[in-house]
Amino acid sequence: MPDNFGRESFSQNTPEDRNHQKMKGLCKDALHELNEYEKKRDPQVADICLHRFAVVVGALGDHVKHPRDMDKALADADFFAEMKRLVDGIKRFDLIKLYEQNHPTSIAGQAEMFRRYLMSMEIYFASQS
Repeated sequence: MPDNFGRESFSQNTPEDRNHQKMKGLCKDALHELNEYEKKRDPQVADICLHRFAVVVGALGDHVKHPRDMDKALADADFFAEMKRLVDGIKRFDLIKLYEQNHPTSIAGQAEMFRRYLMSMEIYFASQS
């Protein structure tokens, strides 16, 4: 059944579909960590959530060579909704700011990478409204 944006779930057994399923699984893992953070307010759980988010967005970036390709990558209605919830949750809890507070001497550019990935996804979701 399509969502509000006309996206359908697909279930082919191609290499592209297997990669998609991996990204979807990583997104579910990141959402799980976000839910755990909401319950416990544990900064380590927030860090895990951000790192998993970065892996998913990075993997999407590997498959998206043109902005139009993002529609294809997020064509699955469930994946689209999960990524949107993840982005909204990271913003709602301001996890990047929390990361910066807890890791003042972290790897150079780590927080900036999270911020860039979050911004790219926000722009994409805003373009879909």
